[in-house]
Amino acid sequence: MKLRVVASTSAAARLGEAVRFLQRQSPASEVLVVGASRGAADDLARAAARPLGATFGIARFSLVEL
Repeated sequence: MKLRVVASTSAAARLGEAVRFLQRQSPASEVLVVGASRGAADDLARAAARPLGATFGIARFSLVEL
């Protein structure tokens, strides 16, 4: 299990680092994305997948769903 904390006052910097983290994961690994809302988690997964063309193994949940 990998855990990395990124602290920044810039939302764009935090989002950019989260996207880069997802893009560095092996295609065979499972990743759990927990967002403030399901839509936010979906947006993050889409942002990571867009330049790669496709991804799999990214499970997305909101805090409430989790």
